[in-house]
Amino acid sequence: MLAASVLFAGMGLGIKVASQHVDAGQLVWWRNAVQLVGAVTIARARGVSLTVVDRPALWRRCGFGTIAMVAYFGAIARLPLGDAVLLTYTMPVFVALFSPSVTGETRSPGLVPALAVGLVGVALVADPRFSPDPVGVALGLLAAVSSGVAYGWLRVSTRSEPRERIVVWFSVACVVATTPSWLGGGPPWTWDGVGALVAAGGFGLAATLLMTTAYAHGPTDVVALFSYATPVAAYVAAALVLREPVTWQAMGGVALVALSGLLVRPPAAPPQQASPSGG
Repeated sequence: MLAASVLFAGMGLGIKVASQHVDAGQLVWWRNAVQLVGAVTIARARGVSLTVVDRPALWRRCGFGTIAMVAYFGAIARLPLGDAVLLTYTMPVFVALFSPSVTGETRSPGLVPALAVGLVGVALVADPRFSPDPVGVALGLLAAVSSGVAYGWLRVSTRSEPRERIVVWFSVACVVATTPSWLGGGPPWTWDGVGALVAAGGFGLAATLLMTTAYAHGPTDVVALFSYATPVAAYVAAALVLREPVTWQAMGGVALVALSGLLVRPPAAPPQQASPSGG
């Protein structure tokens, strides 16, 4: 999940550059179109069938995930970036709230203080301005809540579907849902815009595959907690690539996010019962 967070930060840089050349309504479409091509190619190369086994779980993951992505891009368009990031990354709180009923898992020890410390760290890194735009705030919270539900169903889907199949169908859902963005046309293409979109799609594909693997192998609430590393990685990337200033406040936030990962631990595995023969 930490590796996925770094790659999601790289995707964010690509989206930031592409937004200067491509209409905002088409960013989600192109990001997922590139991801879809890559995911189908990988699935075919690995001989993975695209036939879905548990359709209700996968469709819910795709539906809520698509809503979350569109709402997040909408929040970015209306709010200062720090506000959008802070609202969206309340997501682990909603994962902890919804995942027990969706996945049947028990809550991990130390989760509540870890969530609180990590969220404070994200706030220090994002440095929100607390915009009064109610629509933007609603979109940010919708993205967080939808993600919280989507990742619970992602965990369920990984029990019956390989990760390539999940990513392919999630990409299809996002492409279909955002196709109407083409009705308004788009700006003239530039090579910089195309390159940024391809880079964003490539980073997004790798990140989504890694994230799906993480949810397949770890407790849902613990995996979600480590998504707090995404805004931290984005901050570091912006400082290194875009030469944005580094502040002591943000560095304190980075430390708190790192601390939050040390406060939580997976729930203990249930004791194994001995066989009747004692073996």
